[in-house]
Amino acid sequence: VAVGKEVAMSLFKMRKNDGLNLVGSYTYKYGPADYMSTPPAFSNPVFPALGNVQPFAIQSGMQFRAEGPPDLTSSKYLDEFTEVMASGGATSTVRTPEQTAIALFYFEGPATFWTRNYRTFIKGRNHSTGEAARLYAMLSTAFADASIACWDSKYYFNAWRPVSAIQNADTDGNPYTSADPNWVPLAGTPPHPEYPSGHACNTSAM
Repeated sequence: VAVGKEVAMSLFKMRKNDGLNLVGSYTYKYGPADYMSTPPAFSNPVFPALGNVQPFAIQSGMQFRAEGPPDLTSSKYLDEFTEVMASGGATSTVRTPEQTAIALFYFEGPATFWTRNYRTFIKGRNHSTGEAARLYAMLSTAFADASIACWDSKYYFNAWRPVSAIQNADTDGNPYTSADPNWVPLAGTPPHPEYPSGHACNTSAM
């Protein structure tokens, strides 16, 4: 316990100016595929400066920046647009009950989801206190750095959410997509850019 307190205080001092306390500002852009506020809250995007926070184990948030979302006129974009429009809507007739359950299961925020799950995972094994603390620290470090890297990419690419893409498909320049101004997703949309997925980043790291 004494060693833990000593290390914690040292780490706290070391991280005092790591940038996490910076709120950051966000300026909306209004081009095709640019992020826009989403229903139902239409709130401002969260954590726009998170990608600039000093990571724990990697060099910077941009070190593993994602490749970028598919071009709006590509066949890949059309395939994903069509799939999400058909399966992801609140009133979808093609989504199975199992897919609905899985979607709602993963709707919970990654920080809450993974903290609870790896606490349960550790508790169910015969780790010593030291082993458990080390594993918890490793998981937390991976989670933190994955979030920093993910948010760097999110605000670099600034991609709109499916609800925006589908409701405003008449502005995307793709002649094969059709706008549905009444389309809404199964669950509410978190207030930050779409790409890459925060859940995917954190789940891969975990």
